[in-house]
Amino acid sequence: MDPQEIHVWEVAVRGHENRVIALTVMVWDHLITLEDERQLFWKRRPWTLATFFFLWNRYVGLILAIFGVIVALWPNPSDSVGSSWLLVEAWLGVSISWSAQVILQLRIYALYDASPQIRAILISTFTVEVLTAIVVFGVASADNKFKVFAETIASLVRCNATVIPSWLWVFWLAVASFEFLLCVLAIYKGYHRVKSIGPQTLHHILVRDSVMFYLAIQVIYACNLISWVNHPKITLDLTTGLAIALPSVLSNRMLINVRHALYAPNRLDSPSDISLEEISIRPPPGSPNPDNDDNLIT
Repeated sequence: MDPQEIHVWEVAVRGHENRVIALTVMVWDHLITLEDERQLFWKRRPWTLATFFFLWNRYVGLILAIFGVIVALWPNPSDSVGSSWLLVEAWLGVSISWSAQVILQLRIYALYDASPQIRAILISTFTVEVLTAIVVFGVASADNKFKVFAETIASLVRCNATVIPSWLWVFWLAVASFEFLLCVLAIYKGYHRVKSIGPQTLHHILVRDSVMFYLAIQVIYACNLISWVNHPKITLDLTTGLAIALPSVLSNRMLINVRHALYAPNRLDSPSDISLEEISIRPPPGSPNPDNDDNLIT
C-alpha cells in the first residue's frame, strides 16, 4: 500500500476501535447502574419527561453501539446495508445528542429559577441547532452524487461515501456552539450561587455535572469538527461511536446523580454509588429551594 492508503487504513482501524471502546463503556455503565435504574426510574411513578429521555438514551444508545460494531466488523456488507445503516445511525445518534441537550437545558432552566428570559434563549438557540442539523443532513442526503458504498482497505471493510459536501462540518459547529452556551450558563449561575448562599448540594451537582459533561463531550465534538473540516471523506465515522456513547452515558449519570440527591442521599447499595459524596439537599433558610424544581430536572 502507498502512504495514503496506509493512512486511510489506520484511520479506519481507529474508527473500529473507537466503536468497540464505546460499546464496552456503555455495557459496563449499564451493569453498574442497573440497581440505580430500577430504584430511581422504573419504580418511580408517575414517569416524567426526564425518565423518558433517560430510557431513550440508555437503550437506543446501547442498541446503536451494538449494531455499529456488528456493521463495522461484518466481513462483506452490501452497499445498501451501509447506506441504510449510515442514515439510521446518523438520525438516531443525533436524537440521543438532542435528548442529552434537553436534559441539560432543563437543569439550566432549574438553576435560573425558571427564568422566562433563559427559557427564551434556550428554546431559540436549540431550535437553530436542530434546524441546522436537519438542513445539513437533508441537503447532503438529497444530493444525487452522495452514494454510500462498502470500501475495502487491505483486509478491512468500512462504509464510505462517494462525495461528501465540504460544508458538512457546519453540523458539528452548531452542536459544539450550543454545548458551549450551556456550559457558560451553568458556570455563571454556579459562581453566583456559591457567592450568595455558599455551596448548596443539589445546585452543586447541577453545575458540576453540566461542566463535566461539557468538558468530556466537547473533546469528541472538537475532534469531529476538525476532522470533518480537513478530511471529511477519510474521517467520516472516526469518532461516531464515541459521539453516541458519551452523551448517552454522561447525561444518564447526571440524572442518576440528581435522583440520588433528591430521593436517596444516604443510600450506598449499588456499585455506582461509591463515587458519590454524602449529601444533604436542604438549603439554608431564606435561600431558593431546589426541591421546587424537581419536575424540571428529574
